[in-house]
Amino acid sequence: MTRLPIIRSLVPTILLPAFLLAGCSVAEFMKPPPPGPIQLDQKNYQSALGGQRSSETVSEPETQAPSQSAALYSLATRHEQGLGVEKNLTMAYYLYLSAAEQNDIGAQIKVGEMLLRGDGIAPDNVEGVKWYFIAALNNSQRGQALVTTELPPIPPYDRDRAEALANAWHQVRAERIAHPPAPR
Repeated sequence: MTRLPIIRSLVPTILLPAFLLAGCSVAEFMKPPPPGPIQLDQKNYQSALGGQRSSETVSEPETQAPSQSAALYSLATRHEQGLGVEKNLTMAYYLYLSAAEQNDIGAQIKVGEMLLRGDGIAPDNVEGVKWYFIAALNNSQRGQALVTTELPPIPPYDRDRAEALANAWHQVRAERIAHPPAPR
């Protein structure tokens, strides 16, 4: 499942002017993105670090620098709240999702909240609860509270499915850390 067509459809109105102001040429910007989560390079991640972070932090070092997920989280917050950019919940969701996939606990909780409320994305209770479980598996106190006492009323089957998906995601991620792919 790819999210890039949706993001690229937002480019002309939101991102292109920002990248032009940051000194990126149109040719550079229109190059196909690399596979995997959204990544910010050293040239432009500093501008995204100005927003506030949640009290939850990245749970462990990654091959990606923690500052990259922090920059993605901050940029997502700006899009969610309309701070310096036009408010865009869809862009915020995908930026939070990219940070969550890099194991940012605060972003994992935000993705769960946005999926449950349907902010910027179609509501999906199973996926939303899955991200709460992932945050809980990363030893987040907030994530653990969400899955033990604060879950929305969903059928037990959906809750069990969300928990199984979270466990599978966490296991695959742990295997990737233990056995990283060979450099290309």
